[in-house]
Amino acid sequence: MGSCRGKIKKGNMKKIILTGLIAVSVQMAQGALITNITSGVWGSGSTWVGGVVPGAADVGVINSNITSSSVETSVDGFRIGSTANGSLVMSSGSRITTTNGIFVGQVAGRTGTFVIGSGAVYSNAAGVVRITNAKNTTGIMTVDGGKVYTFGLMLGASTVTNNTAKLILTNGASLTQFGSTALTMNTGTNSSSDILIYKDSTLITRNIDFNTTSPGAKQNVSIFDGAKLTLTASDESVAFVFTHPDAKVWYEGGTIIFEGCNSGAGFAAFTNVWNGWVDSGKVDSAKYSDAQLKQKLIFDGVHNYAVVPEPVALGLFIIGGMSVILIRCQLW
Repeated sequence: MGSCRGKIKKGNMKKIILTGLIAVSVQMAQGALITNITSGVWGSGSTWVGGVVPGAADVGVINSNITSSSVETSVDGFRIGSTANGSLVMSSGSRITTTNGIFVGQVAGRTGTFVIGSGAVYSNAAGVVRITNAKNTTGIMTVDGGKVYTFGLMLGASTVTNNTAKLILTNGASLTQFGSTALTMNTGTNSSSDILIYKDSTLITRNIDFNTTSPGAKQNVSIFDGAKLTLTASDESVAFVFTHPDAKVWYEGGTIIFEGCNSGAGFAAFTNVWNGWVDSGKVDSAKYSDAQLKQKLIFDGVHNYAVVPEPVALGLFIIGGMSVILIRCQLW
């Protein structure tokens, strides 16, 4: 495997083209816990116990339906679905920043729902966005045209059973994980963790770690309909870490970008890794055969192909009439 080190210089990026989560502990600082008392608007005192809207040192506890629009605020964190089912829906103009982690579906038997709509921005400075945290819990985070920036991201909890974690990116949404750890799918026994990226949306992370061996766990990442998944690991062979035997990446269209190799030799080595993933069923497709998935890997740092996008509705890239996934490389 070619080493992938050093800075990426603008204008010096080449591409490899493919046609067709380290566990992180979550500790939230103990500011004031402020619980909502009724469904309502985030910025209204009448929504919260004591008439106090959560401030920069506080943790909001959301146990019913909260909306946020045209509000810019910073809090320590929030927990959705604690003593009752809860949801937070951010709409256009809403900007929420947390300094520590959040929970989406926190307590056993509860459901937490977090929606970041078009024109909304959620930023998590230093903690982990944790989707589900307890037995029989459901956590669903949907980035529906909005933007998310987070230090850490974890789906599931390996020590508990029967939980459901979903991360959905749709309608041109983007999620960037800028921390030094993997996006972790830490799924427990008889539980499921799913990431769906579609409708021209983008997910950027270092790598995805299917980090569990729990029996009955289901873990899937699906890319389709013009979506883009960018994996920034310097070693492209660990862009996906398939710890669980049933973990799968489903490619049905769009773009996967592995940023890491810096030579034709590195590409050749990664081709063997990719083909092994396909042969073992860890990379799969309902649309493409195994042979087609293998044929889609091309290094244009060698071949110097021009990449021309198809119409957005198709969501694929074309090289000489072939749909492609991109793998970026640094050439020196």
